[in-house]
Amino acid sequence: MFNLNDYEGAASRIKRVHDNYPMNRFNIRELKIDHDKGYVYAVTEIYRDASDLNPAAVDVAYEFRSDRGVNKDFWVENCVTSSYGRCAGLILGVDKRPTKEDMEKVQRLSQEPIKSDYAPGSKPLVPLAQQLAEIAESVGSGEIEKAPICNHGVMALKQGSKNGRDYYGYTCVMGKASGCDSSWYKLNASGKWVPPAKPAFTVSPKSGADVDDMLLGNT
Repeated sequence: MFNLNDYEGAASRIKRVHDNYPMNRFNIRELKIDHDKGYVYAVTEIYRDASDLNPAAVDVAYEFRSDRGVNKDFWVENCVTSSYGRCAGLILGVDKRPTKEDMEKVQRLSQEPIKSDYAPGSKPLVPLAQQLAEIAESVGSGEIEKAPICNHGVMALKQGSKNGRDYYGYTCVMGKASGCDSSWYKLNASGKWVPPAKPAFTVSPKSGADVDDMLLGNT
């Protein structure tokens, strides 16, 4: 658990920037407010000297409207202040990036109860085994399929139709020149895609053969 006293407030940081850089300039680069969804974020730039072409620091803050407390009416103002404070911390070189206000928000959110419409007994509990069986049945297979692995990792699924023929299988993610055999499935009598028992052949990348077209019967 953190201690709020270990964090500096945004107002204190802003004052220290003014003290150290009297010619500074704070600028809001971007401010987006969504009144319907109740959130706002601000992007702040700070210039050590108002005449500098580029900012010395840039940071962002986010706030949301609340149904109670200070963020009920001043959520936009708090967001801008928080953005100022975080950005000031970059110039000042503080040990702790968040401001005191940031950590107060963390503390507030951690104490709020989790809202849920679930009530014990309102939904039947389904055994995990039954859930897996239903998933397997829905995808038309007796088990959940695992993608094959080649020398370059998990292979990529290829599925579609070419030259009037449906195809389904896996190929190496490195492409046709990888030297890895593709794994093309065949339709059985039940209309399910069945993986090959073993690779039909092996083709080296130096041969120049198009493995995918060969397996699809397009050569």
